[in-house]
Amino acid sequence: MLFYACQSSWEWIFREALADFDPVQLKSLRLLREKVDIEHPLPRQRGGASTFSFIEGGKIYAGDTDVFSSPLEDKDSLVTFVRKCGAASFIVPSILLPYDFHLSVKGDLDLPSVPAVLKTPLGSCGNGVHFVWTGEEVLKLVSMNYDRASAPGLLEEIQAQKGRIPEWVLQKEVRSKLLDGKKFHLRAYVLAVEEENGDLGIYQYVKDYEVRIASETIDEWGGNNTERPRAAHLTNGASSAPTRRCLLSNIPSIESARLESFVAGFFQKLRTSMNAYTKNDGCCHFGLSGVDIMVDEDGDMAVLEVNAYPAAPPEDDLAGDYEGMLFHEHLIQLGKSVFGFLRLKSEERGERGDFINVDEIECVL
Repeated sequence: MLFYACQSSWEWIFREALADFDPVQLKSLRLLREKVDIEHPLPRQRGGASTFSFIEGGKIYAGDTDVFSSPLEDKDSLVTFVRKCGAASFIVPSILLPYDFHLSVKGDLDLPSVPAVLKTPLGSCGNGVHFVWTGEEVLKLVSMNYDRASAPGLLEEIQAQKGRIPEWVLQKEVRSKLLDGKKFHLRAYVLAVEEENGDLGIYQYVKDYEVRIASETIDEWGGNNTERPRAAHLTNGASSAPTRRCLLSNIPSIESARLESFVAGFFQKLRTSMNAYTKNDGCCHFGLSGVDIMVDEDGDMAVLEVNAYPAAPPEDDLAGDYEGMLFHEHLIQLGKSVFGFLRLKSEERGERGDFINVDEIECVL
């Protein structure tokens, strides 16, 4: 009997991906652990969000690794960690600003570009992303956020949850390559597997990649004082108009081999330091991350963010057209590939398939 649990947005994907195994879906990783604990006691771990977890043959495969979430999930920790790993060239040039930066700054604040992009601590889904044209705008936004954060107990609560007070990220505005006049980003899926012997494997899904395209066109980038319309700059589906989703295999102007090399090179730099976040308790922990990448006007790539627990689109959003059908099949195949790959013995994961160890991919950037 196969038991599994997954995030609610992934339910339709794994329901179809696992249909041949007569699976029983449980609502949480905690319930899966209780099912195993009847005969095979395991060290108790936090229940946390999990894209996918399952039990087969009395063995639990827990999708709760911390190797993505702890160092890479938050915007400021991503910047800090990639700098530590010598991988700063893989992200957009960034400056970190403390939450109380406005209280200590002296003189003018030099922006990395005009406009620049200012990202709020703990913002998500496109919320808290601001285009700023002057240092005064930055200080005003930091000050307003500081006032809200001064509510009794709030900073202490954040400190307890995060182990730090998150910082603002001030980035250079990078002008994106356009598809049919619209901004887009690419998504690559990367699987981390904590082997039972303590090794950490990082594997890239290479069967295909996703393209997320903004709902409105950018007719002209405009000058330094030209407003940036939200719907033309958001590519993550957070705007009121729907994001177009398609596959990179249908976009001949971008080479998938170059993207594969870029993502592999990024995680080759990070993998050794990611080992510090493994659990090492003799259980198979893993995680599937969604890595979002932008391509600039010159064709150069940069990592925008690493989603430790990426959401999947509703099945209904993919109905009605050919691109949606292909995207639908792509996600089901991804679910099948994750399940099939994890069931392999570690020594069987070296052959080229849908997932490849990033250390076996040549980085030519």
